[in-house]
Amino acid sequence: MRGDSRSAAPGEAPEGLGYTGNPVFNRMWTLLGTPCVTLPAFKGAKGLPVGIQLVGRIGDDARLMEAALFAENALAEAA
Repeated sequence: MRGDSRSAAPGEAPEGLGYTGNPVFNRMWTLLGTPCVTLPAFKGAKGLPVGIQLVGRIGDDARLMEAALFAENALAEAA
């Protein structure tokens, strides 16, 4: 998760694979050493994903992943 090349974006995901978001949204969490994960939540006007970013406590990666799985399942049910 930390240092992942896929980053969050302000709004709907950018089109194509040349730019996958802005790493500024992960920078603070990376500098603090906290785990973060971005999940697609729904689709925007262009049909591209709009995501949510979850941030965990330092050293609590497993709990963050459990929360991410819960969120992913809840979002899938709501769709």
